[in-house]
Amino acid sequence: EEYKEAARLRDMLVEVKSKDPVQRERDAIAEALESEDFEAAAEAKKKLAKAITDRAAARDQRVNRLLVQTKGGGLQTSDPTGKAVVPLSEEDPKGQQHFQPTWSPTGDMVACTVIDTAS
Repeated sequence: EEYKEAARLRDMLVEVKSKDPVQRERDAIAEALESEDFEAAAEAKKKLAKAITDRAAARDQRVNRLLVQTKGGGLQTSDPTGKAVVPLSEEDPKGQQHFQPTWSPTGDMVACTVIDTAS
């Protein structure tokens, strides 16, 4: 019976993902790159940018969160008071450290520089 429930949940996830324009375009990019169809990947990238912009416009508000680099090179977000901390990466002084974090223009993604400190 657990297999039936797992299959039901899998099917629900596929349905939800297919209705999300951002996820749909991310999947299209991955599929295009896997098949080395770079023109299709470029077109999907344009559609992804529009879907993200449309999503942000629909929300009509920015996320009121701070993006913080920790002393150990990890990343986290918090509310403006410094509470409600959400780690985005683990601190790994012997592995990777994250630098120069910044929010995407729509506020729903983070970009940063990752440096491998293990080598």
